[in-house]
Amino acid sequence: MIDNRKDEIQQLTMTETVKQLTNALALPFLEIVDEITEDFMYPRGLTTSPVELMLKEEILLPEHIVKDDTYKFGHPIIFELIALRIKITKLQALDVKEFTTVDSNGFVGSNAQKRLVDIELIMRHIHKKLNHDKLVLSRFRIYNGILVACEPQFESIFEMFDTLGILIGCLTKGPQGKGSVVTEQVLEFCNTADQLYKDTLLSSSGYKDFCEFQHEQHINDSLEKLSFEDQALSSFLNDRKALLHITDRKIF
Repeated sequence: MIDNRKDEIQQLTMTETVKQLTNALALPFLEIVDEITEDFMYPRGLTTSPVELMLKEEILLPEHIVKDDTYKFGHPIIFELIALRIKITKLQALDVKEFTTVDSNGFVGSNAQKRLVDIELIMRHIHKKLNHDKLVLSRFRIYNGILVACEPQFESIFEMFDTLGILIGCLTKGPQGKGSVVTEQVLEFCNTADQLYKDTLLSSSGYKDFCEFQHEQHINDSLEKLSFEDQALSSFLNDRKALLHITDRKIF
């Protein structure tokens, strides 16, 4: 299986490889952003679980949300998180031709490269703001708990961005940049991204809700056999995010 994937990578052009790398990173990154957004949107949780609402085919109403001063005041970081999500989804939607300049001179200066820079800047801004917003974190300790919980995920994403920059630098050197060593590093990067996505999902509220939903629906398929590419899981997570208004937020 690994050899097959390695062969596939070796057949890709430089531009296709860079696109594959960015898509590999975007998958767990988007999931992490969505989870953090959910935590900040509903800091005290819901009075009715998303599973119950989905089973009854009901929409999320104000009375389903636990409201206290934390919720009423909200947190301004939500706007940055929404902006970050929008930029990640736009990066995922880019055609391979957007990963090189108009004159096909390389990745630097391409639309994809500009989007990656914007995404990394916003991400680091969010992390810095959360760490330095001592007033909010001292008034509402629950936000401090959210930050502590998501810190390992931030660190993983920072590390992957650094690795991505190194790999892209190697790949854009020309024909000599696509040697066997770099191919191994590309494969390792993709595998690391896959594992981060799985680890993120397994610890998420969305996955716990999916398991509960499967149980309530009396679906006998063993969760141990569940693939993370399973359409049922993907559909459930998308429906759950839509219910919680995580995916339909816009910045005007």
